[in-house]
Amino acid sequence: MSGVDFSIDAAQRLGFSESGLTADTIAEIGMVLRDVGDEVEAAVFSEWPVDTGRSLRAWRVFVDGVVLVIQNPVEYVSFINGGTYTVQGEAAQAVEDAARSAWLQRRDDIAEIVENASRQQQLFREQAGTMLGDFARAAMQRQIMQAASFLELNPTPTDDQIDAAMSGNLCRCGTYPRIREAVKSAAIKLKAV
Repeated sequence: MSGVDFSIDAAQRLGFSESGLTADTIAEIGMVLRDVGDEVEAAVFSEWPVDTGRSLRAWRVFVDGVVLVIQNPVEYVSFINGGTYTVQGEAAQAVEDAARSAWLQRRDDIAEIVENASRQQQLFREQAGTMLGDFARAAMQRQIMQAASFLELNPTPTDDQIDAAMSGNLCRCGTYPRIREAVKSAAIKLKAV
């Protein structure tokens, strides 16, 4: 054994693809994973108090996209009566238990974030609100996010209000009327939810 790895890949565990998410959605998931990481770090500090002489620096707890990395690459070795024993031990088990418990408490929050992001994207695409395709995904994602935040503030917008709210998003393919229809359709469907 060369260390421990209790990393949590939210995409793998919940069955979604990180590549289909906006940067804002990934950041929102990252905030939830940081909360899980905080609980793991609390377990690390309670299991390895500073006065024990064991190095806390060996534990790495950080968020990378939608993955919470929880690793300790150090192999703990004990020398007893001339023999060498590798020990993962109770302390590492406590960290793994803390990670599992914190994940179980927060996984539904991440699932809800992904579900809301997917629903917003689907509502926008139903009216063929864009013809940009994969080539300009960033522009499309900005349109989706702007439309979603606009509809939170104004759930029953007029055409002029939609045009004004979306005016900051330039569209090279000239699909402004379809974008307006997509926003109106999303407003109607969001009211029904």
